[in-house]
Amino acid sequence: MAADYRTFDVRKDKVKLNQKSGIIEAVPNRTEGLRQLRKQLTDAPEKDPYVALGRWVLSDTATRTISPYADLLRQTEKSTR
Repeated sequence: MAADYRTFDVRKDKVKLNQKSGIIEAVPNRTEGLRQLRKQLTDAPEKDPYVALGRWVLSDTATRTISPYADLLRQTEKSTR
């Protein structure tokens, strides 16, 4: 099953595109939607570049790399002192 990345709106507008009707609808439960997206990304194939991007976006910002395709960790203020 391919992940449907279009149901997740990173702009936090609380809307999604209904794939059947083409109508933009309100998302009633964003927490559940994020949980489902995380599960889809976990189950998706590793080689898909969109999967890597989605996993990176949803990962912990304090511990993730500077980009989804980099090995470099983000430097924090504490680590530069």
